[in-house]
Amino acid sequence: MSASNFSLSSGVILFNGLALQNTIKQNSLLYQASKMDWQQIKDNLTINIILAYLQVLSSDDQLTQSRNQAALSGEQVKRLEILNRQGAIRPSDLSDLKGQYASDQVDIINMQNALETAKISLSNLMNIPYSADMALEPIQAEAYIVRYENTREQIYQNALKELALVKAVDFRTQSAERAVKVARGQLYPTLSFGASLSTGYSSVAQQNEFLSTTYVPTSDTAIGNNVKFPVYRFQDNFTPYSKIPYMDQINNNEGSHFQCACTKEPGETGKAHFPGPTIYRIDNTNAARSAN
Repeated sequence: MSASNFSLSSGVILFNGLALQNTIKQNSLLYQASKMDWQQIKDNLTINIILAYLQVLSSDDQLTQSRNQAALSGEQVKRLEILNRQGAIRPSDLSDLKGQYASDQVDIINMQNALETAKISLSNLMNIPYSADMALEPIQAEAYIVRYENTREQIYQNALKELALVKAVDFRTQSAERAVKVARGQLYPTLSFGASLSTGYSSVAQQNEFLSTTYVPTSDTAIGNNVKFPVYRFQDNFTPYSKIPYMDQINNNEGSHFQCACTKEPGETGKAHFPGPTIYRIDNTNAARSAN
């Protein structure tokens, strides 16, 4: 034995104080704000890469200066050693200069560490493998000297229009305003429409067909004038039971249901509210109205 039931239903909200439309708009604004956040992250990454690039160039220049300073100190140490052997200077002057030369050597090591650290930071931001042989193209400052014609107020207004961070805040503000409209829309009743279609099948369902009606005698008798007469009755004749085909059952058991409802959540104490939902239902055989 096997049996199956099939159903299909659907519903749509016709009106709910525009809460659904405002919810869609609210989520759309939140999506736009998220896109601006993503753009802000990319902008920040670009700025950090530029700063890291400049830091590498700056550290390289400082390393060059430290090496030049150390070379100069080394030459002076050699000169004072000659003068010291001739007794032309105080020994303390030579000792002081050797100390300065040693300090310059330490500065070179520090600058080398700073340069390699800057290269690692730049490689990390650019998501590329680190290489100690990394060489960057120097920037000529003269090529980027441009006179900015706009005033400070104009620069500020342009930033409000173009910066993704500012746009994200604006989108979130608009989304919050839509959220307020959603809450207000929920104070209105909801008008909805729904429909459903169902059918079923059973492997044990059977049927027979009507053939005719005949007048047949029974085992009962009736006596009239001391004479027994047989009693007749009507008898309906049918064909033998047979299994109902699958598609016939599907078509015969088909039923549909339509519903139009106007509902509202019960209000709080002291506030106006509907006593309950009013629902109109229509099926394939009759129409009925129920109030709950």
